[in-house]
Amino acid sequence: MSNIGDLGRINPNNAEDFLKFILYNGYQYLHEVTAELGLFVENGFLKTLFDK
Repeated sequence: MSNIGDLGRINPNNAEDFLKFILYNGYQYLHEVTAELGLFVENGFLKTLFDK
């Protein structure tokens, strides 16, 4: 079983780096998430609704 300390060596990213990424790329990130959610709703909910 691996030690929890190994995670820092395997994945050097941390919460601060993630928050910096979101800060600098926030609009692009939100656009992509919104587009994916829109496709999910369109392909799932609306397709089911109109196929009935």
